[in-house]
Amino acid sequence: MSEKTRVGDAQLNKIDDQIKEFDTLYNNSIKNGDRSSAKIYLKNIRNLQKTQRDIVEAKRAENDRIKIQEQSNMNNRNLKPLTEEQKVIKEKNQTELELEAENMQQRTTLHQKQLNIKDEDLTEPMIQERNAIKEIDNSIKIKPKLDKL
Repeated sequence: MSEKTRVGDAQLNKIDDQIKEFDTLYNNSIKNGDRSSAKIYLKNIRNLQKTQRDIVEAKRAENDRIKIQEQSNMNNRNLKPLTEEQKVIKEKNQTELELEAENMQQRTTLHQKQLNIKDEDLTEPMIQERNAIKEIDNSIKIKPKLDKL
């Protein structure tokens, strides 16, 4: 049996000592050929080991529950009322975000206007250029296409 590190828990240390004592008694009874006593000592060792595992599991579950509770308490502490300085910073951030959103909206609107130029908005030279381009496009479409041989 390997030597375990002693834990700071008195209850687990007491069970560990009992397991070691029964282990010694078990080994002595095996050496002496007393199988019925060895069987009883082995049952006691197994029961103590099961008890030890149950205690460790219960303590682990309790520790997990406490950690979750502490974490929720930390979240509640973070929900304290804001100081005046924090309120000012939060308002500034919100105002800056609102201004940025408004600027983006205006920029998008301007770009849409630029993309949707109407004929009335065009100057005379631009209208003439556009008509020349349309005439060239139409003449290209009308010309017969030669089939490749």
